[in-house]
Amino acid sequence: MELRNKIIIKSLIGFIIGIFVGLFFWFMNSGDYSGTAFVIHLIMSGILGLIAMGGSIVYDIESWGLLKATATHYILVMMDYVIVATALGWVTSIIEMMIFLSGMTIIYAMIWLFESYLWKRTIRKMNEQLKEMQER
Repeated sequence: MELRNKIIIKSLIGFIIGIFVGLFFWFMNSGDYSGTAFVIHLIMSGILGLIAMGGSIVYDIESWGLLKATATHYILVMMDYVIVATALGWVTSIIEMMIFLSGMTIIYAMIWLFESYLWKRTIRKMNEQLKEMQER
């Protein structure tokens, strides 16, 4: 599948998931389904999902390493979150924002370490299989 088509499909899926997540959080916090605030909340939640899923295409760029792809995705998602969270008033202080960003940084680091471990293990197995094939 062409890269452009992957971006479009992933972005649309992310937008839909973002809307559902936004709907869940709106229901948990407010329950009021009237007014433009509700619509704006859902659209902005959809945009968060769109950026996160659409941005995951960086992992499909074969010339990029895992660190570069993860750092790029992290920056995309964090910039998007800061803009949306500030615009919608999800965070009311710089301390709340720093707590969130710190938590997300830790999560991204853990994901990167786990993925790095898995890829190294996969490469080691492939090299062992290749060595066995050469010995035959």
